[in-house]
Amino acid sequence: MPDGGHAFEPSSKTDAKASMYTVHQVEDVEDYVCVRNNIPCKIKLIMTVKNPKNKDGPRKRLFVAIDVFTGKVFKATFSLTGTCVVPRVTYTDYQLVDIFEDDSYVTLLDDKGNLELNVKLPTKEALRSLIKVGFAEGKDVFVSVVSAMGRAEIIASYVRDYVQDPK
Repeated sequence: MPDGGHAFEPSSKTDAKASMYTVHQVEDVEDYVCVRNNIPCKIKLIMTVKNPKNKDGPRKRLFVAIDVFTGKVFKATFSLTGTCVVPRVTYTDYQLVDIFEDDSYVTLLDDKGNLELNVKLPTKEALRSLIKVGFAEGKDVFVSVVSAMGRAEIIASYVRDYVQDPK
């Protein structure tokens, strides 16, 4: 966190964790689910499979899901009648206000005028470069941020150029 920044601190850690996810059955493709160590993923395929070790045993649900932050593909199996951890995933567009001197954090402004201070520049060099060059040239840079499980990352960026009226 940059010096002088303020981070949101919930009154109760239990309340903060509870608001990051829910627990229920996942039924549809395009739903979200947490796999391996609470990695938030979007489900792309659901299959019902038999246990290969016990053909007469209970069926399981196989999910093929994509990490919302990295795009990495995961496969996970869950009980057919069991519940899953379902992350609360949000996508928000912000305008870039500032890049801190250490080049790791940015200040972002949402459409309601609220500032976000705890978002890091992306590690992907092409996206990072696009953001930094646009900002250095004085253009209006906008970023898309995905948030889930207490983590927020910039996943896309675009620059808005204004065309001056020749009058």
